[in-house]
Amino acid sequence: MRWLLFILISLAGIIFQNTVCQLLWFRTSVGWIGPDILVGIAIFSALFSRSGTDAAICGWILGFLLDLTITAPAPPAGLLPLLYAGATAGIFQIRNAFFKEKILTQMILAFLLCIAVYGLWLSWDVAINRMITPLDGALQLIGVALYCAIITPIICAVLKRFGKFLIPADVLLKRQ
Repeated sequence: MRWLLFILISLAGIIFQNTVCQLLWFRTSVGWIGPDILVGIAIFSALFSRSGTDAAICGWILGFLLDLTITAPAPPAGLLPLLYAGATAGIFQIRNAFFKEKILTQMILAFLLCIAVYGLWLSWDVAINRMITPLDGALQLIGVALYCAIITPIICAVLKRFGKFLIPADVLLKRQ
């Protein structure tokens, strides 16, 4: 992994998420639902990293950047980077069971990453009684996960174009 370029892409992703993607969020009866660009970057890094350590570090960086942008009362700093690192390392471990380039694979893995990471985040909110009702939180979680699953193939396709600069060619071109 070429770390400087990955950090620049991650920063561009977080800036894009906090500016342009705010227009894509919409209000429902259970709360706000919208895309999380960093999930797509995490899926790409988990699918195309050279090692599990690289995937976990990528996830940690993405979670840390997302953690820095949260202004509302949130769980303690550091929970989101650990969740992202664990989820991307887990996806790296199971990636050989899937075809990396397939859109359906990327969508399913993005959905599962959202459910795992934000499901644990939601359980923290429920544990400290900050969530009004767990059912509303779960419905909002499913909505965000579906939204992320829809946009992840687009993000992976864009990142694949920069892949030769980001990831060594022997890893990027290796077919399943």
